[in-house]
Amino acid sequence: MSQKGATSEWWAEREELDERIKQLLDTIELTWLGGFKGIFSQYHKRSDLLARFQKAFLVTLEKHLPSRRQVRGRKTKKPTTKVNLDPRILELFIGLGDAMAPESDLDDALMDLLYFVVDVLQFHGEANAYDEIDFDSMVVETSSALHAYHCAAKEGMKDQKGAHTILILDKSLHVFPWESLPCLQGVAVSRTLPESDPEEPSGSAPTARTGHHVSMHSGTYMLNPSGDLANTQATFSRALASLPGAWGRIEARTPTEAEFRAALTGGRPRALERCRAVALLMGCSSASLTHVGQFEPYGPIRDYMLAGSPAVVGTLWDVTDRDIDRFAGAVFEEWGLFPHGTFAGKGAAKGKGKAPAVAAAQRRKNAVAAGAVRDGNHASLVEAVAKARTEACKFKYLTAAAVCVYGIPVYISK
Repeated sequence: MSQKGATSEWWAEREELDERIKQLLDTIELTWLGGFKGIFSQYHKRSDLLARFQKAFLVTLEKHLPSRRQVRGRKTKKPTTKVNLDPRILELFIGLGDAMAPESDLDDALMDLLYFVVDVLQFHGEANAYDEIDFDSMVVETSSALHAYHCAAKEGMKDQKGAHTILILDKSLHVFPWESLPCLQGVAVSRTLPESDPEEPSGSAPTARTGHHVSMHSGTYMLNPSGDLANTQATFSRALASLPGAWGRIEARTPTEAEFRAALTGGRPRALERCRAVALLMGCSSASLTHVGQFEPYGPIRDYMLAGSPAVVGTLWDVTDRDIDRFAGAVFEEWGLFPHGTFAGKGAAKGKGKAPAVAAAQRRKNAVAAGAVRDGNHASLVEAVAKARTEACKFKYLTAAAVCVYGIPVYISK
């Protein structure tokens, strides 16, 4: 940029776009999901505590619903039939979390679910006049019951690892960054396509976390194949060259078809060819799909999944190189491919970006606090992407929200 003020205008536009994406995600969670956002919850569910919550919730209904309230001195010819709520409705409440936790604001979500419960009862013949119900008091009492549930669940719950959600997205939904909704921030979420069925091969190490494992001693990296990302090459070249074992290295040139096939199949005979590689496609729009009307969309992600790749990381739209470089570095470290701090101070952004060294130090601190790395037990690739999505980039939405994972959780084996 040669014109005066052009750089400042560029940064201002990016920051405005980042804020607009944030507002869009907030609005969609509020208006589309509302109190039903608990369906995405990965909270530990315990049947004994759920029964206790159900008992407390039924007391609230008995107290505030005219259809269930006992009126002294009045006899009815026939008692009203009480409708039993499906346990999954109660789980929606549990999925909202502790309503009394710091910075928690669940009043609107609880109100939404309470109205839904009354609607369900109404539909099944248990009539109530809405203006006769004290919904505010019901919110307060339900909040107390939720608080009791989650306090008890935390006390009796061991360190819960491996919680994971897979979104099955059709052609109308895959373009949206679901993983960056407020209720899914930092949560392990991956995607799959309706027609794909990724395999989960066996072979987990006895001491490792259960799941699909890949060795850090074999693989292929293709760095700056188009030759136009000198800063990216400088950021990752030395670290990637230090990877142990038999790694294929293609740098600053386009791979041949044979090299690409060997990288994806592990060099297996052609008759048995299948994509065995986990693929990290850290480039622009690498996870986008092309719409073709009534037919299913197509794109690289679909090809990788149908070919059998366990997991593929890509971006839903175009991203800038320095910000996505910071994201990639954070994923490599959280996943366990490189030690924490390997990319501290590298890939620095010009302008108003955060100091990468400070961001890397914060990532190390958070990783230890969250137990992401304990006794050499690293996070899955999906967990690593989720953590980087919340911490690594200057633009948390414009860049980080673009990154998604298709497939299953994959772990690094030393």
